[in-house]
Amino acid sequence: THSTDVALDLGLFNNRIQLSLDWYTKNTTDLLYQVPVEGASGFTTVWDNLGDIHNEGFEIELNTHNLTGKFSLSTSFNMSYNKNEVKALGKDNTPVYSGFDKNNPSNILTVGKPVNTFYMYDAIGVWKNQAEIDAYSAAHGGKPVTFEGKQIVPGDIRYKDVNNDGVFDKDNDRDYLGSPTPKLVFGMTNTFTYRNFDLSILMTAQTGGKIFGVLGRAIDRPGMGAKGNALGQYGAMIKNYRIFSIISFLMGMGILVSGVLLFLGKEIGRKIYLVTIVLSLVFRIFSYGIEEMQAFGIPVLILVFLYQYWGIKNYFIGKWKNNIANND
Repeated sequence: THSTDVALDLGLFNNRIQLSLDWYTKNTTDLLYQVPVEGASGFTTVWDNLGDIHNEGFEIELNTHNLTGKFSLSTSFNMSYNKNEVKALGKDNTPVYSGFDKNNPSNILTVGKPVNTFYMYDAIGVWKNQAEIDAYSAAHGGKPVTFEGKQIVPGDIRYKDVNNDGVFDKDNDRDYLGSPTPKLVFGMTNTFTYRNFDLSILMTAQTGGKIFGVLGRAIDRPGMGAKGNALGQYGAMIKNYRIFSIISFLMGMGILVSGVLLFLGKEIGRKIYLVTIVLSLVFRIFSYGIEEMQAFGIPVLILVFLYQYWGIKNYFIGKWKNNIANND
């Protein structure tokens, strides 16, 4: 490793304000890395000294003693900036792919790019209708628009056609989508002290790094494949979620109102409770499908149904006991 570091330290007002500035550059060679290999060798990865990486950046640290005495307050603020670049990968600079899925890697180690740069399809929207697909096909010689060999249909995720040939495939249409490493990292600590008690509050932040979030993919469609989109177009999905939320809110209000009325001894509360429970049960039966069962789990749904049944049963048992009491 070859590095250069230039620093400056300042102290002002009897060191109540302290400032440190640090700029550095570092070149590291022969870094160890686990390289994927063919399974026929009996191993999936091997260690190799193949990485040459260049790092450069700066750090700023500011410490202040704001209050002194029995009650004291001090603040420490720091900020760091770093960028890195892969300079070499072995003899032939062969890229190394990685990610949570070996068959569908999301990151790449390649010369000229930051370490573990995201390298994947760039989702830019949804194919809204067949007319949009036909227009794209006509603009590319009339050939079918396909994604990894499969015909694209309305509702599929639309990706950037990097080489603009009308065909979407891994070899030609994956793109460099940024680095997961943040460019700037911030931190600030405020320390309060009074006699033998002290309190420290730490705040951190970062900016510039890309995040590969799979939560949105799981919400948008049950399958994690790049083409799977069983929920169809986003507009209909959002509309259904709104309806579900509104109905759930009304049912919750119905149970709340019935509970208040029952607490006040009003018989109408029991009837409102019964109507709410029945409508809730019917709504759940017609609204829950395969995707919801996968999300919430069948045991949870069974408990929900039993709860609704228990409410209905208690209503009729209560009516039956009241009738017996009145006849006696």
